Amino acid sequence: MTAYLSTAEVEANFAVCEEADWNRLHKASQMFAGMYRMDPDDLLDRTFEAVLQGQRRCPRGGDFMKSLIFIMRSIGSNDYNLRKRQSRSSKAPLMGGDGGQDVADESPTAEEALVLSQDASAKAQAIRTILRNDAGMLAIVEHALDGLRGEELRKATGLNRREFDTKRRLIRRRFERAIRNGWKP
Repeated sequence: MTAYLSTAEVEANFAVCEEADWNRLHKASQMFAGMYRMDPDDLLDRTFEAVLQGQRRCPRGGDFMKSLIFIMRSIGSNDYNLRKRQSRSSKAPLMGGDGGQDVADESPTAEEALVLSQDASAKAQAIRTILRNDAGMLAIVEHALDGLRGEELRKATGLNRREFDTKRRLIRRRFERAIRNGWKP
C-alpha cells in the first residue's frame, strides 16, 4: 500500500465532502488568492486538476481537506514566484520588440552611485563604531552578510563555539542598544 491516495481514492474523498468542507476550501482559496494575486476560482480549479491528475498527491491517513489546502497554497506560491521571475526578466524587451521606443535605463547615474557609495560607507563606519571595531564581531557580521549561516558561519570566523555564541549575543545587544538610542539601520 502506498503512502499516498490513488486518483480513485481522491475522487471518493471528494464525493463524501460536506458543505463545511467545501466552505473551508473556498475560504482558503480566497485567502491564498489575495496573497498570491490570483482568481480564487482559478486557484481551486488548478488544485482539483493537479490532485485528480496525480500531479500533486494527498498523503494516506491524513486530513484530506488540510492536504488540499497545503496543495492550494503551494500552487499559488509557485505561480506567484513564477510571475515575479518573469516580470523581472522581461523588464527590458529585446531589441526591436518594443516598436522602436526607448527603454529607460534603471541603473543609477554617476551622482546617485556616488551617494549610494557614501551612504554605504557611512553605514559600514556606523556598524564598526557600534561593534567598537571588534574583529570577531565584525567578521561575524561580514560573513553573515555574505550569506553564511550556522556552523558554516562559525567556521568562517575561526572562533570556537563558546566565543562565537558570546560574540553573537554581544552583537545583538549592541545593535538593540543602538536602535533604542535612535540609530536607524
